[in-house]
Amino acid sequence: MTDDGDVLDASGKDIGDVTKGDRFNVEPDQPAHPYRHRYHGTVGDGDLTGYVDQDKLHRTGSVCA
Repeated sequence: MTDDGDVLDASGKDIGDVTKGDRFNVEPDQPAHPYRHRYHGTVGDGDLTGYVDQDKLHRTGSVCA
């Protein structure tokens, strides 16, 4: 992650936070969702799964930081 942000569930509820430097694993097959500018995936080691703002991701191969 390049900046702090919120993790949202499919209904738009804030379910957690990401901070600059967190690792975010983008799911290769994105589910249909209501967010145009968010990716679905898992934060860190998998404790938190949801949608994050794609502008706050820095692609490092197949893993976003």
